[in-house]
Amino acid sequence: MANDDLFNFRKLFPLGTISFLNLCKTRSYTKTAKELHTSQSSVSRSIADLENSLGFELIERDTRPIKITQAGLLLQQSLLSCQNNLESVLLNIQASNFTHLPLRIGFIESMLDCFTKPLLINLRSDYSNALVLTAVSTQLIKLLDEDRLDFIVSSNPFSQRNDLKRYFLFQEPSVIILPKSLNLPEPLTWEHLKYCGLPQISHDKDSSGAALEDRLFSENGLNFVHQLDVNSNSLIAEMVAERFGWSLTRVTSLIRFPQFAEQISVRQMPDPLTSREIFLIYKKDVFSPMAQKIAREIRQIIEFSLVPRMLSWAPWIKPYLFVQGRGALDRVALFPEEHPDRVISVL
Repeated sequence: MANDDLFNFRKLFPLGTISFLNLCKTRSYTKTAKELHTSQSSVSRSIADLENSLGFELIERDTRPIKITQAGLLLQQSLLSCQNNLESVLLNIQASNFTHLPLRIGFIESMLDCFTKPLLINLRSDYSNALVLTAVSTQLIKLLDEDRLDFIVSSNPFSQRNDLKRYFLFQEPSVIILPKSLNLPEPLTWEHLKYCGLPQISHDKDSSGAALEDRLFSENGLNFVHQLDVNSNSLIAEMVAERFGWSLTRVTSLIRFPQFAEQISVRQMPDPLTSREIFLIYKKDVFSPMAQKIAREIRQIIEFSLVPRMLSWAPWIKPYLFVQGRGALDRVALFPEEHPDRVISVL
């Protein structure tokens, strides 16, 4: 295991040990505090407490940049060796004894119905009990940080967080949904939408959907009559079906509402064509072969259950669907024989 990908002992070892190992890696109290989601004073105090309990100094405090003492370097080497051995042992134990583990997982709203029931059924022999929550991505990551969840399924990868591990699950294009009775030309343009006589229905400002809309519209100088912010995919679908407006969304946000299929038209969005990615995210300090198994099960659900439902709403999205490849963050086209006629970007 590389030193820049330290396995986090947080659940098994005191904060002083964790702080010391991270400080050896970062050589910065600021960076260590940020990685551990604590304060610099807490990091400094915990390392001082560790030194007091050991009876020798680990850090030379009169030097800049931070320098580890000879005794500290010997301790670091021993802890890293222990870390590698312990991770291997625990992974093997858990791999053969899943049933003693709870499954605590959170989903963004549009993914909850897509995955929850089949995932729990397929993994029911692998966990002792399950907790399933739904929230926006910012709330899910907070629950993960507070150790109230072990896994989250989110459209925000939180790429700036070095303490997280990720599995890419799939990528889908954004779409425009309109009342079917609103006969706009093909191909659809932003001008058509601007002067269609209906307002844009936006996602609630705290959602990842709203962040995508804001970025897309601001970067491309787009401005629409805007009357509604809605925090429910079902309400957006219902309001579009009832001719209250049009919306930018994803097909996975629609498939739970077949009752609106005859009233909603799903159209390719005008350039720039954008997409969203979905990730399984968990902390590096989670000893979890379960993560790989969850990702593998979700891949099966996507291919054999989710995608057929998506294509019933919008068959034209085939060339724009991607799923996990061999590596955790690799992606491959789900329908490689289908060639997209437009460039798609991830927002």
